[in-house]
Amino acid sequence: MGTALVYHEDMTATRLLWDDPECEIECPERLTTALERLQQHGLKQRCLQLVAREASEAELGLVHSPEYVALLQGTQALGTRELQALSKVEDAAGGCASLSAVTWQLEVGQGGSIYTVEETLRISPPGACC
Repeated sequence: MGTALVYHEDMTATRLLWDDPECEIECPERLTTALERLQQHGLKQRCLQLVAREASEAELGLVHSPEYVALLQGTQALGTRELQALSKVEDAAGGCASLSAVTWQLEVGQGGSIYTVEETLRISPPGACC
C-alpha cells in the first residue's frame, strides 16, 4: 500500500493573531515548508494525492464532545480579544492554545481529511470500534 497525501490550500489559513512565543509554530509555513520539501525530494508525486473534504458535525462528534464542537463553531463570530481570552481558558484546560476566526473551517477541513483517507483506503475512522 502506498502513501496518501491529503491537502487543501485552506489548511494554510491558520494565523496567530497575537504575540505568543509558545504558539509561533501556528503559521502557514508549517505546512507549506513540509509540502515544498516533499516536492523537492520527489516524494509528493509518489503519493496518492487526495483533496480534503469537510467533516460533518456528526463525524466531529465521534472524537469531540458536543460542547467542544460548539465552542469551535462559535469561534467564527469572535473578535481577536475574545479569541485570545478563550484560547487562554482552553490552553489552561489542555485544549486549543491558538484560536482564530478560521478555527472552525480548519477543524472541519482537517477532520474531513481523516475521513477522505478512510473512504479512499477503506480503513477504520476515528471513534470506530474494531
